[in-house]
Amino acid sequence: MKVWRQFYINLYTNDNRSFYLSVLRVGISLWLIKEMLINWPYLGMIYGSDSFVEVSNNKLFSLAHLDVQVLREHYQWLIGMYAILLFFNLLGIGRQFTALLIFLFAEMFFRMNIYTGHGGMYMCRFILLYLSIGNSYRYFILFKRKQPRSPGREQLSVFFTNIAAGCIMLHVCIAYFSGAIVKMQSPAWQQGIAVYNIFAGDRFNGTGYNNQLAHYGWLMKGIAWYTIVYEFAFPLFVWVNKMRTIMIIMGILLHTGIYFMMMIYGFQEVFLLTFGLFFTNKEWCSLLRKFRINITPAAV
Repeated sequence: MKVWRQFYINLYTNDNRSFYLSVLRVGISLWLIKEMLINWPYLGMIYGSDSFVEVSNNKLFSLAHLDVQVLREHYQWLIGMYAILLFFNLLGIGRQFTALLIFLFAEMFFRMNIYTGHGGMYMCRFILLYLSIGNSYRYFILFKRKQPRSPGREQLSVFFTNIAAGCIMLHVCIAYFSGAIVKMQSPAWQQGIAVYNIFAGDRFNGTGYNNQLAHYGWLMKGIAWYTIVYEFAFPLFVWVNKMRTIMIIMGILLHTGIYFMMMIYGFQEVFLLTFGLFFTNKEWCSLLRKFRINITPAAV
């Protein structure tokens, strides 16, 4: 009981993750801007009236009394507002209210054309929801409050910030663990055939060496089992201080390998962005001080 009581008290009193939560807010905003610019020439085909996908009003649109066809007819205005919100969020303007609006816009665009979504966007939607709960505006903002919060509001802010950071970290762990469960049930993954098909196929041919590497069966099976073991191990050992850095380095190797070898970009970028959240403010400050970088939170 004492352990749980102390844990509960720490949620209100110890601001442990606000620095990297601010970094994540900036990183996700830039990532969404990048995704929008990449798709810019095709936005009309994806979201406009001439979209190649026919979508009827789903439960979310019906609940909000929104008509998909009307949204598609005015998609330029929606994209414009979305871009402004991303710019505001990048600078910390509007804070959690802006973050909530971005989540709603991202969810709307996703449901207007679910076939253009990818693993990175699936994860990003949850991150946006969690960012709208926590305070990711202690660092890297344009405008700062002149007066700090009252003690009671500050404790509440710290509580929801810790909850938001915890939800993101837990979500990452669940994503890895569920992926490992699925792979363990697949003979193609256990035998390395799934990795072979990826390396031997043209769709994921990220380098000129993929086809040659596919001929080494032991390598394909080793990569498959490295992925499975890592996805099982990450949720267990990333919380252990002595193992955390090792798990993060292994994750960086896994995701950068997929990024360059298989040309699966969005999913890897979003997951790589989340890794820094597993280190506390104190650990980040200690690291940055070695490079003579001092960080100071804003009074928000």
